Amino acid sequence: LDVRLRVPPIFNFDPQFIIVDTKTGSTQLIVSKALFERKRNIQHLTKDDLSYITPEELYGHGRSVTSPFWVFGCMLYEAQFNRNPFSTVMQAKVTEEIIKKYPVHFPEEQKDIDDLIDLITNLLIKDPLQRLGSDGMEQEILSHAYFQS
Repeated sequence: LDVRLRVPPIFNFDPQFIIVDTKTGSTQLIVSKALFERKRNIQHLTKDDLSYITPEELYGHGRSVTSPFWVFGCMLYEAQFNRNPFSTVMQAKVTEEIIKKYPVHFPEEQKDIDDLIDLITNLLIKDPLQRLGSDGMEQEILSHAYFQS
């Protein structure tokens, strides 16, 4: 049974649908109709709209089965570095090009977080077919070295 064939695509993966228990660290995803609704007009995006948008969406291919993993990578980056991995003072069009073409950049002198940086880098691969999770879905992600330590 391939879950990718049974679950409809998630179009509206937003932090408001995630609940984190700060005491136990467990997370839950709130599943509602809004999670599966396509709301974005890709033609007129602001810089704020670009926070969690995937390269495949910017190329006009829509969301892929690994799009939520891209969003997860952005959220991990934000949790560690207190900013979106593709935030910039440039105009939205420049930010779009950065998301589509350039690898994620990490602040200098990061120590003892090599596994986290590797996880984020692999979640933010531009090609959705090469992105971490494309072969084994969440099990592939959970088997990453970051979660084993």
